[in-house]
Amino acid sequence: FNLTVQHIHLLERRSYRFLNVLGHGEYGSVVHAEKQARSLLPTQVALKLTDNFETFLSELRVFNLLGSHPSIVAQRGSFSDRNIHVIELEYLSGQTLLDFLLTNGRLQAYLARPYFAQLVSGMLHSHTVAGVAHRDIKAENLMICGQQLFILDWGMGLQIAPNEYLFKG
Repeated sequence: FNLTVQHIHLLERRSYRFLNVLGHGEYGSVVHAEKQARSLLPTQVALKLTDNFETFLSELRVFNLLGSHPSIVAQRGSFSDRNIHVIELEYLSGQTLLDFLLTNGRLQAYLARPYFAQLVSGMLHSHTVAGVAHRDIKAENLMICGQQLFILDWGMGLQIAPNEYLFKG
């Protein structure tokens, strides 16, 4: 997926002001934008853009199953326009766990414990309440914002039956 000027113009027509690219993946790009509201101040959002409709629908289904949890990035809305599909997410001001570790080195146990507890809480919610397996947990998909950890990128998420375990091999 290649983000183009046409994609940015589409966002502008939808009342978003493009700020910068946050990341690229195999199936899309994530950008930081401001959502312009008529009577309110602009809201900062993260927009995940893709040209793959199946991937878009799959991730929307996962977000609908997940509902709300303090350790899971929140989905705020979505839209499609011709061949581009967009999921609006809450904007998180922080850094991925990978970037945090590369900048600061390893975490002391007393600092890591609360983040790990939040990760376990989010995954427990995902598996037992929502019935969703993330399938791509890694340092790049975990965001640290102050004392809060968020699980990002549910694009590989998959609905699972209760007590179902996914093993390859």
